[in-house]
Amino acid sequence: MARPNGHGRPVRGPSTTRFAQALETLSPKLRTTFELHAAGQKYQDIGRSLGLSIGTVSKRLHDARAKLQKVLLPLADMGLN
Repeated sequence: MARPNGHGRPVRGPSTTRFAQALETLSPKLRTTFELHAAGQKYQDIGRSLGLSIGTVSKRLHDARAKLQKVLLPLADMGLN
């Protein structure tokens, strides 16, 4: 999730790097589900492509968000955003 720098190229700032590192703390199942949703897929489509119920997709997204929040909030509190 890099920002364009005005020259059409993405820029990786500290926040982007920390978010990428936080994603790596997720289990492969949570990370895959989260990344598919972040890419714009709906719960039903994610479930279909991963062979999961919508309830399982919802639970995985909830768990992924909670873990990311746990990892990232302390950094924000320290002013490292």
